[in-house]
Amino acid sequence: MFMDLARMHLDGLAGPLWVCQKVDEVLNASGYSEDVLGLPLGRLYCIADEWDEGWGQPVEQLTALVREACEEQLRYGSVAT
Repeated sequence: MFMDLARMHLDGLAGPLWVCQKVDEVLNASGYSEDVLGLPLGRLYCIADEWDEGWGQPVEQLTALVREACEEQLRYGSVAT
């Protein structure tokens, strides 16, 4: 699932906030498994809560974090297979 999310984002088919929301859904469904939390996209847990709330990181920084995590997720996946 995370590989698909990462590819969708990097291909311009999914926005960064949407990716973060889906990451949170996957983590919830996994029972917040340490294995899933340890994945590059899993480390984005709760970043969706920061979006446009005024207390979190700037949107530009959050967007960069998502892009970096997606790139790392794809590198991780290519090594893991």
